[in-house]
Amino acid sequence: MQTIHEKEREIPVHASVEVLVVGSGPAGLAAAIAAKRAGADVLILERYGCFGGVISQVGVEGFAWYRHGTIEAGGLVPEFEEMSIRVGGKNPECQSTSQALDAEMFKYAADRMVEEAGIRPILHCTAVEAILENGFIKGVITESKSGRLAILAQRVIDCTGDADIVALAGAPYTKAPKSELMSVTTMFHCKGVDTARFKEYVKNELKPTYKDWGGYWSIQTTGKEDDLFSPYFERPFVEAVTEGVVPGEKDVCLGGTWSTVTDDGEVTQLNVVFISNIDCTDVEDLTRAEITGRRNAMRCVEVLRKKVPGFENAKLRNFGMTLGCRESRKLDGLYRLTQQDVMEQGRFADSIGIFPSSSTGSAT
Repeated sequence: MQTIHEKEREIPVHASVEVLVVGSGPAGLAAAIAAKRAGADVLILERYGCFGGVISQVGVEGFAWYRHGTIEAGGLVPEFEEMSIRVGGKNPECQSTSQALDAEMFKYAADRMVEEAGIRPILHCTAVEAILENGFIKGVITESKSGRLAILAQRVIDCTGDADIVALAGAPYTKAPKSELMSVTTMFHCKGVDTARFKEYVKNELKPTYKDWGGYWSIQTTGKEDDLFSPYFERPFVEAVTEGVVPGEKDVCLGGTWSTVTDDGEVTQLNVVFISNIDCTDVEDLTRAEITGRRNAMRCVEVLRKKVPGFENAKLRNFGMTLGCRESRKLDGLYRLTQQDVMEQGRFADSIGIFPSSSTGSAT
């Protein structure tokens, strides 16, 4: 590979804080708010123009979909929901007793949470290097419209989702071969849907449950939630490809879930484009996936119009701002959850909760 030598330069220190949180998704927001409430001076750094991560940037609005009479211990999840309601984003999630976090409104809700907590925010800024001193991370180097800047911190919390800071600091991690990584998704939302007709189709014809997820993916369950309602549809998309309504494409599967069906004719969080063989840390792969995803999302809109009652006059409302990535780097930490931990609700001395997924529970 051809290389160049970058000229050495002095980098101004833009800020020095006690806690720096890199990434502002649900984990980053929770980490920053919790640290601030504990009395720390906190700065949160985000590469995009809004906070919220997969909620506001990807469009994953079903945040507490697991809640079926679930006993919760409070924390930030209810606070995300409460703030969304306060700013006018109330929208019941379709398969649980939770609130769907409207992706657009959550941008504003997250602003409010950061401001009310007294956290220092920096948007449109990407961490590109870790500052190390005697084996400890002392801050990060950033790139933005303001140029190359340094942010120093006593503690740096990596909430990038891809362990970017972990990797930049040289900490050990693993990453599966590209062919084995979980698929990525281009999320999108539709408008112009006759939602009354769609609800009737779901109730009387589709009748989807969690056990329907066994089409594209090999799944293993305990069976106890198999018959619960799940907003999943695969058949219309499989039929459309088989019949030539839309072309099939290598490494692409069509069919999946939705989240919210509104009285205004919107169906949101259409999670129905799955692209495999993508490395979320490879810019060429990300570029290919973004373009492939939007192309296939528009094919899905066509399938919905032709195959799903209520969608006859539907149109694209918007795409997510970026891909939804499920798997990339995994920190080589003190312990890694096993399949047995997930399936049998493994308990640990430092557990803070048990996550109740559709058919399993895993310790956190």
